[in-house]
Amino acid sequence: DYRPPTPLSEDNLAGHLVYGMQASDIRTVIINGQVVMQDHSIEADLEAVYARAQAAAADLWKHMERLAP
Repeated sequence: DYRPPTPLSEDNLAGHLVYGMQASDIRTVIINGQVVMQDHSIEADLEAVYARAQAAAADLWKHMERLAP
């Protein structure tokens, strides 16, 4: 339902995504054909999602530390 005040184009899509849309604008999210959020209600196991995100963040930081001079 995003109705931007300026035309949406390939050149300004990033600006619309960053500055125009808000999390509250999102009603439904589908990933790989599976509905994970419907009418603002998350259908996923949030504890599992957070656990995976924390593990991924820890791995990313370790990788970044190895790349640092």
